[in-house]
Amino acid sequence: MNFLAILIALGVEQWRTFAWRDTIARTFVRYARDLERKLNGGRPEQALLATVAALVPPVLVVLAVYYAARGVHPLLGLAWNVLVLYSVMGFRRFSHAASAIVEAFGGNDVVAARRALASWRGGYTAELRSSAAWSMRTGRCSRCCSGLPCCPDLRAR
Repeated sequence: MNFLAILIALGVEQWRTFAWRDTIARTFVRYARDLERKLNGGRPEQALLATVAALVPPVLVVLAVYYAARGVHPLLGLAWNVLVLYSVMGFRRFSHAASAIVEAFGGNDVVAARRALASWRGGYTAELRSSAAWSMRTGRCSRCCSGLPCCPDLRAR
């Protein structure tokens, strides 16, 4: 049933995006930043405490609602899974931008790829060399073909 919930959530996301998802994301980010300001003094233990304090309460609420819904009827539990997955996934906002970048690279149009990247991520992308660009087809750095985070081209981004 979990796989079915993922498929349904992906389908709903591609079909339609609802504005309330952004509200949920902004609310959680504000909550997490408040906790970080209050609990994270710069030490690793404090950062771990802030992370746990930010993640555990929502996870427990989602888990409790799931078990209550599943106790009523298994399809209600599935519907809750779909709702939770749909509200936190957000692939659509990345998939369209990535498609535009892939198309630009496919046509060897580095300027269009930079423009698409800038509109997606925000910021200035003109300083990126075309040799430092990811080959979106292979998922590897076009210079050394290792695609590892230690690649100097990736660090230059």
